[in-house]
Amino acid sequence: MIAGWGAHMAMGLVFASVFVELWESGRIRHSWRNALILGLISGVIGLLIWKATFKAHPLPPWINYDRYYLQRIRAHIIFAVGATLAYWMTTQTQSKGYK
Repeated sequence: MIAGWGAHMAMGLVFASVFVELWESGRIRHSWRNALILGLISGVIGLLIWKATFKAHPLPPWINYDRYYLQRIRAHIIFAVGATLAYWMTTQTQSKGYK
């Protein structure tokens, strides 16, 4: 279970790092609209990973998969909006000279 949480946190860092790279390279602006799009895209990626994981597992859980997948997409949208807000707050603080 600890390994699972560690892997989950590591993937969050990977997604956040990709978001920052996209913003800082100028490929996309850090806007609320783009935060929603990033959340949707990362949610679909997560959905596909979980779908493959459940399919490969010899004893997958007995859950409502449609509800589970929809919840995953919502969670990724919330994560992307939070990452966008944190990035904006960090860059605003740095541009004002705060350390």
